[in-house]
Amino acid sequence: MEYGNPKSQIPNPNGEMPDAGRRTQDGEAPPLLVMFSQFLLIPLLLVAVACGLYAGLRWMLLRPQPVERAFRDLSSSNPRAQWEAAWRLMEGGEKDERMVDPLVAILRQSAPAGPVPSWDRMLMDFLKPEGTARWDDVRLYAALLLGRSGSPRARGPLEEAALSSEPVLRVFALAGLVEGGWSESFDAFARAASDEEPMVRLLVAHGLGRLDDPRAPDVLRPLLTDPHQEVTWNAALALAHHGGSAAIPVVRRLLDPDFLDAVRVRDADGTEIPLSAPVRESLVVGAVHASARLKAKELLPDLRRLGTRSPPSIQVLVRGAEEAIGK
Repeated sequence: MEYGNPKSQIPNPNGEMPDAGRRTQDGEAPPLLVMFSQFLLIPLLLVAVACGLYAGLRWMLLRPQPVERAFRDLSSSNPRAQWEAAWRLMEGGEKDERMVDPLVAILRQSAPAGPVPSWDRMLMDFLKPEGTARWDDVRLYAALLLGRSGSPRARGPLEEAALSSEPVLRVFALAGLVEGGWSESFDAFARAASDEEPMVRLLVAHGLGRLDDPRAPDVLRPLLTDPHQEVTWNAALALAHHGGSAAIPVVRRLLDPDFLDAVRVRDADGTEIPLSAPVRESLVVGAVHASARLKAKELLPDLRRLGTRSPPSIQVLVRGAEEAIGK
């Protein structure tokens, strides 16, 4: 706009006065707006972005990380904080050596006597790597985390807890020793084989099936006649791992779908119920693997019958066992 030129005051065809802040009719911004954008607006935006990135990075670096916070909370005097910390560590599959000492302290805590977990729950929720079932007693998490840590410092406290007068704590401790898989724990398993609590004896069988100790069959064979069928089944599968032919009669029963259909187990309130689908599948898979391990030709007819009445996933395992035995 030329202030000394009367033509600059003439309205445009739309009846509007010329304005230096408006775009020209060909769409180009006037020089003043371009200069403002280049020398003021763009640098301000860059500064704002840089400040945002700095603040975000600083927050991420300085805030307590979940795992670090869990390690800290394990030593808390707040039972709820301990429980939540152990839960987070179980979910994350942590095996850090730093958690051993606070977990040992938790394991040695006194707690209200709770029920012994059922075999179904122990098998499906806790003895599988992905198991993360919620349990009110934080000592179960402590025992399992100690076992999963693999630390040599964890074995002694677990073996000590396995001698507790509290049945549920003995169960928790044996579960931790099963998870640890220490060959030095054989004596602890052998002592617990005569425990009055069936779940302890079941975990003894489960644990000895993981140890390559030549003394294991001598401990497992008496468990084949245990009054609790769940103990017998696990003892047979563990004995098969060691090549014990005495396991064959029990393995044959576990390969029979009709037998498994008729089986009844007791739930938490003592009611007799059929085997749950996950537990049944676990038994069948274990029996098929045991057949292959034993290389017992007398089990071939049982494997073939099982194959005709099983889903494809089991059929694949059956064919593998037949090949291992040799048709």
